[in-house]
Amino acid sequence: MNQERIFAIVKIGPISFGLFFLVNEFVRKHFTLKSETHLALWVSSFHALITGLMAVTCCLTEPSWMANTDQAYYVHCFAVGYFIYDLYDKWRAKEKIATADIYLHHLVVITITTLLNWMCPCSGYGVWDYLCEITNVFLHGRKLVRLAGYEKNSTLYITMLRLYAGTFVIFRFVPQICVAVRLITDVPNKHSLFCTLLCLPPQLFLLWIGVDIAYKIYKIDGKMCFPRSVNNNSK
Repeated sequence: MNQERIFAIVKIGPISFGLFFLVNEFVRKHFTLKSETHLALWVSSFHALITGLMAVTCCLTEPSWMANTDQAYYVHCFAVGYFIYDLYDKWRAKEKIATADIYLHHLVVITITTLLNWMCPCSGYGVWDYLCEITNVFLHGRKLVRLAGYEKNSTLYITMLRLYAGTFVIFRFVPQICVAVRLITDVPNKHSLFCTLLCLPPQLFLLWIGVDIAYKIYKIDGKMCFPRSVNNNSK
């Protein structure tokens, strides 16, 4: 295992945890909140925006496509700090603010993904997965719009839905498919078959979570996001 990478997550993780703890306290004191879920959404949105922008910057400046760079690994370290904070925040909440798949996602990223980053040269793939946080800005944003009092048929809510749908394809579905494909095609030039066998199942799990969330949203709000044209010239 790479000792420098272990030390990096030990340093960056707690800083990230502390940052989001402070964001939580700031939102709690200065925002009008309807519930603990409302508070969690604000903090999650901040995380999604910052982590997403960090991932975009890494992807645009990487020396080669999905390169295993320290900068890409640092994005993961920052995200791990947030996921640990989020688990703590959900544990101490008086109301249920998360489902089982969210807990499972966080635990997979904190443990399995971190171990894989230590064992295999896969941080370059991981930072492409973190592009999905751009999508999550609008995923959380649609809920914040509703909590602000806007109806589902409002222009702002429908705009959030459409931005979510568009960024889902560009920043989540396509990058995560590309990562899954590259994990297979980069053998043996970039990493071993052993690393692919280790990394591919968690990658497919992350892909499934994203598709499952999008499908659930489509079932609820799909008709508003993609309204069907009505033919008034019926015979």
